[in-house]
Amino acid sequence: MCSGSECVNLKQVQSDLVEMQPQLIEKLETERLSLAQELHDGAIQNLYGIYYALEDVQSRSDCNKTIKASLSEQTNSILQVIKQLRTIIGELRPSTLIPFGLEQAIRSHIEGLRKVNPDLRIQLELSADSQIFPERTRLALFRIYQNAISNVALHANAHLVCIRCFINPQLVTLEIQDDGCGFQLPTSWMDLIRKGHYGLASIAERTQAIGGQLEITSAPGKGTKIRVILPQQNPMVEG
Repeated sequence: MCSGSECVNLKQVQSDLVEMQPQLIEKLETERLSLAQELHDGAIQNLYGIYYALEDVQSRSDCNKTIKASLSEQTNSILQVIKQLRTIIGELRPSTLIPFGLEQAIRSHIEGLRKVNPDLRIQLELSADSQIFPERTRLALFRIYQNAISNVALHANAHLVCIRCFINPQLVTLEIQDDGCGFQLPTSWMDLIRKGHYGLASIAERTQAIGGQLEITSAPGKGTKIRVILPQQNPMVEG
């Protein structure tokens, strides 16, 4: 049992957390972009420097065959690391999102996903959006998609996933639906967090931060559908 002042303080804390949520998400995105820039300008450039130095040694006439073979293996390994880092940068900072919009960012991301998951059938129904959304809205919707499709690829054991984004003058609707194993819907988001399902909790937080509505339909053996509905009159959509 709490006193009146304690209950009021708790409500104030909850209200402050809701108010702070968009700022916390924006701070996270700023940190993601900064990390992506550091990886691109720092680690990757340093690896290229090592790669070209090894290539230079490998090309010398006084370098014997055994050393050349070893250097060739090392340079190939460096290129693989660079490729992996570029993939990570793409997850942290979707390069097509800002100039070309949500549709193109999703299509670009799917190209990489198909290479890693060749047995997963992916169907796309995406409205062209170009730059009609503010940057924060585009980024939030992309992160929602990104979390959802990552859950499908890692946990759903699905054969088919359908990604849809419909835009009309009243609503923006983003759906990710799979035919995978599904799950028992929780009674609260905290239940998911306690079980380590942070992706869905993140989807819920980002949806709330942009004033959207989240619908999740799932059951064991019945697949999962995640739908985010965002009113077009929402100030974050209008910009």
